[in-house]
Amino acid sequence: MSEKIPNNTEVSVTDKLVNQAVLGFEKRDYDQMDESLLRLGQELGVELETKYDEAVKTRQKALDFLFGEGKFDLKKEYIEGKIVLPSKDQERETKKEGLTMAVVFPGSIPRDEFLKAFQEKYKTEFSSEGVKIWEQAQKDLNNTQSVLNPNRPNQSYIFLTAPQKEVSEAQLPAIETTMNKTPEQVEEILRKKQADSPNLNLRGLTLPEYLFLDACHYQKDGTHLDEQHWSYLLEERVTGTPRALCAGWGSGSRCVFVYSDADARSILGSRFAACSYPAPSGASA
Repeated sequence: MSEKIPNNTEVSVTDKLVNQAVLGFEKRDYDQMDESLLRLGQELGVELETKYDEAVKTRQKALDFLFGEGKFDLKKEYIEGKIVLPSKDQERETKKEGLTMAVVFPGSIPRDEFLKAFQEKYKTEFSSEGVKIWEQAQKDLNNTQSVLNPNRPNQSYIFLTAPQKEVSEAQLPAIETTMNKTPEQVEEILRKKQADSPNLNLRGLTLPEYLFLDACHYQKDGTHLDEQHWSYLLEERVTGTPRALCAGWGSGSRCVFVYSDADARSILGSRFAACSYPAPSGASA
């Protein structure tokens, strides 16, 4: 494969990618250099390490666990630029906030399809209900912010969150604790933090993101999120009410429980995530 350039000489795809990588290095545009080298590796059939290599590998393992091997190829998506990555400003800010766990989430999967696949896999894996959604949560499930006003990319994207498994420990150091707060109180904390650090694009979690995060932890070391606590999911605020969905692992029942609540409780807190988003037209991500 080759392409014509103005002086009628031919430049191979591999030479072009090498030149782009060198140019990126000279400009100190390391994202361009990284992308060019990855595409070069794909062209030559050589496995090269990506900037988010560990995140891609571990999340691929969780996706294969939930959906079976072959449905997703995150490494290929990454190399081809099909994953929405955090901006440079987001990357800098998240390190300060301790949001060090990068999760590649398949945003192209419809919500209902994801929930069904997760529940069926967990039913089989744990010989349980897989996911137990209580009565009020069942009524609220399709009336939340995440469903009615979605704000996530419709393709694979990265969200960066705290790595701790218990929500009581997964708190941002520079803000007041979210424990023992109502969803409305925590949203006010989030708004203040986002106003101070707009580049973070700080959000609460959606239910699919929370469940996928649980699967990632389970694949890593066999443990689950919130075995001792519950997490409010702020992207699952129920429209026209003070309620939000909340979730946690039921060790006795061996499944994820999902409630809908509005109260402040000592065992309830919230998790934040910096979500990647497409850069505005003409801007550099």
